[in-house]
Amino acid sequence: MVILRWAICGIVCSSQAGDLTVQPTLSPMPPTKESTLEATITDARGKPVTKANVVFDLSMPGMTMGEQRVKARSQGDGRYTAQGNFSMSGTWSIQVRVVHGGKRKLAEFTVEAKSPCTLAFHSNREGGIGIYLIKEDGSGLRKLTDGPMDNNPAFAPDGRMLTFDRDEDIYRIQVDGTGLQNLTRYEAANACSWWSGQGDQLAFQTNRDGHFEVYAMLPDGTGVSRLTRDTANNACPAFARDARRIAFVSDRHGTMDLFTIGMDGTGERRLTAETGNNMDPAWSPDGSNLAFVSDREGRFEVYLTAHDGTNQRRLTQGAKSAVQPAFSPDGTRIAYERGGHLFIITTDGTGERQLTTGEAYHGGPSWDPRCR
Repeated sequence: MVILRWAICGIVCSSQAGDLTVQPTLSPMPPTKESTLEATITDARGKPVTKANVVFDLSMPGMTMGEQRVKARSQGDGRYTAQGNFSMSGTWSIQVRVVHGGKRKLAEFTVEAKSPCTLAFHSNREGGIGIYLIKEDGSGLRKLTDGPMDNNPAFAPDGRMLTFDRDEDIYRIQVDGTGLQNLTRYEAANACSWWSGQGDQLAFQTNRDGHFEVYAMLPDGTGVSRLTRDTANNACPAFARDARRIAFVSDRHGTMDLFTIGMDGTGERRLTAETGNNMDPAWSPDGSNLAFVSDREGRFEVYLTAHDGTNQRRLTQGAKSAVQPAFSPDGTRIAYERGGHLFIITTDGTGERQLTTGEAYHGGPSWDPRCR
């Protein structure tokens, strides 16, 4: 189920003749089938309007399927919800009809309905830890590998294959389950692969030289090169989409902090210097921001920062730690793991929802880049 949220604000109602004003202020996330529409209505003073009649009309211009009209139900705090069915991809017209205080107002706007994106993740839902695929609306669950200890999947930029960790080596596999190949075959711990934006390199961490350092290799496992050189551990690499920078984590200052470095090993820069640990860097698609997790305020939560370490802000807040953030291909949403389940939240901190359920553990989300 996908929840669409947009604000309908600024309703001006006098006891006699004031006009109603309806203005959408927040674009919804891409809708799919069985979507929950939610509108928040406030008056000119910002107070919630709780006794309006609200109807949503959904239609596709140029299609003969007819109009879908659903009456919204008041939730008592200015929010009105209704169930809609965006039965196919394409441009939909949404009309919001509001009646309040004897006045009527119609607001009309369009939204692009898209097929839900696919995510890869690891889970022990069938015993050993394997790699699974799932749609962001919770449909299409499919097991890709059998484990018994497969984790940290990472989609290639073309979406046709992914890499993952198995028994201290890095493997790759086609999304149809064929072509399994061990890329490292080295007597050391190799893990946490990340594809470059062009798909021509993989960054990963390994302790083959004594402690963990960041390395790069070609997608077939050849052409291995070392990128970081320090007496401390350097791990969790993440390529920027332009492949000119890599973010990574290091404990060289005692706790874990975020750094970036150029592909030639120069231009190293420290991004975090807060109390606590800062880990799990993930680049936004345009390279302007990174998501990461930090326990600087207690438990681990997802934070955002500009690429140069400025403008750091917390995105999530929950009763259990949040880890392993991953940007959606369009940069509007972040998937992450909290308490053994996958969650998705928009980058403005709204619309948080749980993707997986049950007793099993789910983690390590990675988005299929083909979904835009």
